[in-house]
Amino acid sequence: MGSIGIAPNITPEQAQAAFDALKQTFQSGMAKYNPYQTQLSPADESQFQQWVQANRIPYVDSPTADYDMRGFWQGMQQGDPAAKGAINPYDMQYHFPDKWKTPYHETFSNESQYATADAPRWTGNDTLGWVLQDRFGNVVKDERTPGQLTLQQLMARPDVLRRMLTP
Repeated sequence: MGSIGIAPNITPEQAQAAFDALKQTFQSGMAKYNPYQTQLSPADESQFQQWVQANRIPYVDSPTADYDMRGFWQGMQQGDPAAKGAINPYDMQYHFPDKWKTPYHETFSNESQYATADAPRWTGNDTLGWVLQDRFGNVVKDERTPGQLTLQQLMARPDVLRRMLTP
């Protein structure tokens, strides 16, 4: 639920910010230390690259990518039932499942294979909407659609109001 990669031509300041965010994630015990990109055989890598191009997959190959797209592709090849994307009702965009999100992702959750038990958790459902909360109950990301918010919640969300009022 979010972007799929970080641009390879980032500034030193952006790189430092990404590093600092990842360091904080590790220090708070939310992520396992791991290389976050699945390694493929040369033959599989070739097939993966063809799949990315043929399907216009929004993926940037970077050591700080926020999604392990190779892992997702490998999961599809191996019949992993989690290797399916869907339209997110919050932003009406196609999203890939949390299982392959890396700690660089803004909505990194306990559903990622790279997460520890202390990582933020999604609460809610498709009818009421989803909220990502840390272990203390603080909201990390609110992905309820305008129709799923009460008037009071809606008034506290100027971003949603802007989207509703902008043609």
